[in-house]
Amino acid sequence: MNPHKSIRYISLMACCIIAGITATAQIGEGPLGDLFLSKEGGLKHYSSYDTTGGNADFRTLAPGEKLVLVNHKGAGVVRRWWLTIAPRNVVEIHRSLIIRCYWDDEKEPSVEVPVSDFFGMGFGRWKDFISLPLNMTSGGYNCYWPMPFHRSALITVENIGKVPVSNFYYNIDIRTYDKLPQNALYFHAQYRQVHTEKGIPVTLLETTGRGHYVGTLLSMQPEKGFKH
Repeated sequence: MNPHKSIRYISLMACCIIAGITATAQIGEGPLGDLFLSKEGGLKHYSSYDTTGGNADFRTLAPGEKLVLVNHKGAGVVRRWWLTIAPRNVVEIHRSLIIRCYWDDEKEPSVEVPVSDFFGMGFGRWKDFISLPLNMTSGGYNCYWPMPFHRSALITVENIGKVPVSNFYYNIDIRTYDKLPQNALYFHAQYRQVHTEKGIPVTLLETTGRGHYVGTLLSMQPEKGFKH
């Protein structure tokens, strides 16, 4: 997938996701009401921390380079991840870093999306916003989509552009389990670009099987030379 192959007129990121994970009922005493209850499973944290013990808690990504963010074995659910990039004011970087997620030893990724679009920012623009599953603030990107897997999770990012990334920071939290319910559904997100034509519909989602459609990020801009 190459986000630079076609005219950036409409970009789409469609997500299909998950239901059926058994959870302890929440006690309705405010947002911290069940804090005193122990959680099922454990917690695994993956991040760009400095393995030498220093303060260089980031990675670099040269053009063409791929970085493994998570390589987890066992059942679990990705619950939260945070990511920020420097230099962050270069639009090309946010469109050229491609996130891919593979659940349970998949050959093809269930998620394949540029960083900015995955986190809700069309065309690589850096704008603050807040929503329930995603947000972008001055501190970086945040994602809270639950992403379950039964045996393994592999998450990578690849720089398919020409601009090197000098500082790539991330941390990802996974709730671990001995076993997940068989009806736990996988998270999917795919990206594509379309050059629209008058009178021709754009297909947002075409799929088969059981699941939940949770939304599409739709970003539009006029073609170069377009006249009103």
